[in-house]
Amino acid sequence: TPYINADEKLKSKLKNQIGSLPSGLKIGFAWKGGTPNHQRLADSKSMHLEHLQFLFNIPNTQWINLQYGDVMDSLNNLSCEHSNIHYFEEIDPLNEIESQLALISNLDLVIQPSNASIHFAGALGVKSWVLLGHPHDFRWFSNGVDEQSAWYPSVRMIKKSQKQGWEELVESLVPELTALAATKS
Repeated sequence: TPYINADEKLKSKLKNQIGSLPSGLKIGFAWKGGTPNHQRLADSKSMHLEHLQFLFNIPNTQWINLQYGDVMDSLNNLSCEHSNIHYFEEIDPLNEIESQLALISNLDLVIQPSNASIHFAGALGVKSWVLLGHPHDFRWFSNGVDEQSAWYPSVRMIKKSQKQGWEELVESLVPELTALAATKS
């Protein structure tokens, strides 16, 4: 059950906008987490946007940006290659938490490293895969169920090993996400 709920008016507005996207699994994504004040942790929580390319190529998926900060140039460059990447310029996740909550609550799945959006998704009860670098933050621990977050039952933890690169971790998700996307009409 969710810990929080999104504003119903905003949720409805964004549901209409997301509903106007092409069919397929609606997946929120981000690629950076942490802050410069905690650089060691930020480095283990962040990847490059290009590492997600394996996932963007999966048929029957629509990708919605949840990344905060100045990322428009990166997204515009990538959107030229992938028509299934979308962003809502009117939503500023750092200043409009209610809009970000409403956006996330309309998604089928969220896939990203640990940052505020994955916590929002978990608190909203949205199915999510948190990608954890090595070393991962000690606060991401299991509740005794393999890969399930103790904090959020809807969040699955996917942990990178010390020798594993982000590309390898992301590529390992392709078969499962492909099968999941095939079930969405």
